[in-house]
Amino acid sequence: MFGHVLSLLVLWIAFDYGVLSIMAFVTGQPMIYLASASPHFSMGALFGILIGAAVVVILFLSGVTSAWRKKFGKDPTKEVKYKAETFRHPINSSITVAGLAIPIISGIFGYYVTAVDTTKLPDATLLVASLILLFFSLIAGVFLVYSLAVESLRDDTFTITKERNVGFPAMFVCQLVIFLMGVLLLLMFVVQGLFFPVK
Repeated sequence: MFGHVLSLLVLWIAFDYGVLSIMAFVTGQPMIYLASASPHFSMGALFGILIGAAVVVILFLSGVTSAWRKKFGKDPTKEVKYKAETFRHPINSSITVAGLAIPIISGIFGYYVTAVDTTKLPDATLLVASLILLFFSLIAGVFLVYSLAVESLRDDTFTITKERNVGFPAMFVCQLVIFLMGVLLLLMFVVQGLFFPVK
């Protein structure tokens, strides 16, 4: 179990580094410049937020997976059936919102990078953390929608057994948790800019 958690944490950090690398490539600026794009931007705080988010996701993943495995503890042949739309609708909604928010957030961060005077701009750490989480949520959502399509080809029924798809509900919950954390960070950034302006 510890090995799985450690692997997920390493993958999360690698993903975060990859997103920052892509942002550096798109803006044409080195990563060290992105880290100092605002006097209020903290790379340490950013990684702190993302590591915290990773811990929350891992806790949800292990908790939901454990709960679903217990459902099949007494009856290994049990089948739980859902309409695929039960999962598909929340995932599609989160993908749509994330797909709309990511370009807007990227544009705001681009302004941070190119602005001449950033001393009166609010802290960009929450903004970048929100961007990374929403991007991760988008990728996970697309993967889950594809999985649903493959597993419910005939009658739009998604079947969960002890041996098949038992991890899907946990991934579904984690995708929504990542999405909600990204939205929460974005709202915190907006509230911070409106009610706690830089003097």
